[in-house]
Amino acid sequence: MNEKDKIVYDENCRAILAAMADDSDDAALLTKAEIHRNLGEFDKCKSLLGIIKGPRYSPYLVSIRKACDAKNTFTVLVFSD
Repeated sequence: MNEKDKIVYDENCRAILAAMADDSDDAALLTKAEIHRNLGEFDKCKSLLGIIKGPRYSPYLVSIRKACDAKNTFTVLVFSD
């Protein structure tokens, strides 16, 4: 990704985060956490993951936490059938 595309990507992600004000929904929290991870904001990502309580999100939490620990901002496989 060239520098101009990265700037646009970061701006778009931040606009999405600003529009997602509700932290009471696990799906929204998961999306926000993943965006923060993609932006390299690993502490914020982990903080949001810690709020999620729904058991259906467990596979996502494990994969995203591992990606955070590895400082990985790229797409990761959450789980496969």
